[in-house]
Amino acid sequence: MALVELRDVVKTFPARAEGRKASKAAPPIRVIDGVSLDVEEGEIFGLIGCSGAGKSTLVRLINALAPVTSGSIRVAGTEVTALREKELRQLRRGIGMIFQQFNLFSSRTVWGNLAYPLEIAGTPEAEQAARISELLNFVGLVDKAHSYPEQLSGGQKQRVGIARALATRPRLLLADEATSALDPETTGEVLALLRRVNAELGTTVIVITHEMEVVRSTASRVAVLDAGQIVEEGSVYDLFTRPRHPVTSKYVGTAVRPTPDADALAKLSARHGGRLVAVTLREDGLSQGKLFGRLYGHGLEAELVHGGVEDIQGRSFGRLVLALHGDEAAVGEALAELSGQVEITDLAPLAVSGATAAALSPPNVADEAPAGLAAAPPPAEAPRQPAAAVLPEGLVAAAAAACAAVPACPDVPACPDVPAAPALVAVEAAA
Repeated sequence: MALVELRDVVKTFPARAEGRKASKAAPPIRVIDGVSLDVEEGEIFGLIGCSGAGKSTLVRLINALAPVTSGSIRVAGTEVTALREKELRQLRRGIGMIFQQFNLFSSRTVWGNLAYPLEIAGTPEAEQAARISELLNFVGLVDKAHSYPEQLSGGQKQRVGIARALATRPRLLLADEATSALDPETTGEVLALLRRVNAELGTTVIVITHEMEVVRSTASRVAVLDAGQIVEEGSVYDLFTRPRHPVTSKYVGTAVRPTPDADALAKLSARHGGRLVAVTLREDGLSQGKLFGRLYGHGLEAELVHGGVEDIQGRSFGRLVLALHGDEAAVGEALAELSGQVEITDLAPLAVSGATAAALSPPNVADEAPAGLAAAPPPAEAPRQPAAAVLPEGLVAAAAAACAAVPACPDVPACPDVPAAPALVAVEAAA
């Protein structure tokens, strides 16, 4: 059952002209543009987007700190947009909020900061003391009860923030960039605490972040927000292994190593030789062991030159770049057989394009001589080697053919003489 339901939610702000005066001619700015999503009770839901995507605005709409322009928001079955201020205050007691910059009262101790929401809720003092002690034990800060925020580390401050957000026993916890101001080790500790909140207290958590690793570590489902719109939504595993939108692919690339670009592939080809292929392994497909077994069955050697297999919430996912060594005909047969069982891509064309681009690049220009002096020519006994000499075997002919199509330039050395026709035919036949 959905605890939070958003249907075609829109939030606009007036356009601003120079001098921060409202422009009557300019249309309003849509910060949230037709967002619809459900957050199930008891789950950790991730909302990821870059700065300016509308994440924090959406959070303010969920807890009714800002009014919607149009659309519907329901929390625990209550239509938020129809509530009066007194009813909204009651609703917000069931919604905890964790802030990026902690937002603790500097004049209050840790105990006093935890007491504040209980005082606002009208909780009797005896119950306050019991609840604060319980919270301090839960977040591991019993020894800091009488410390002031300035005496705490960043991670300790955020644990106070989490304890304060839990003070009134909310059903929903909103964590807005809760780890952005923390170092990696402390981030891991805070995320572990959020998982405990969800697992032990049953609290639904919405994690708002711009970091895919945060989503990967905590959430079961995630929505990607871009320019105020949900561009993709699904399980964390599905978005990591099968991103459909370019924005999602960009975020996944920050947490999982992508396939190398053409330049990097050319270098891998030069270093390892063989036929480069990219393989994507998913838990519901061919395993790594069976993949290598099939390749060996065709008499091929497979060398892992980039990537690896990772664990995503207990499930395997791998992106591998392999250099296949063996008969070209056997390579073609193996790729044809595996194409129906696993996602596999022949990277040879990209490696050729990267190597060709390197071959066509002009040589580095020597440092300019001081004014009035002629630059010394390179020694005759050590002439510059042509760029094609660094190409791996089998790519020289392809580079020469591409070179031949480029108009001659007096400042760039000519392409090396390579017997084009027979070698090129052989390369094409092998491909």
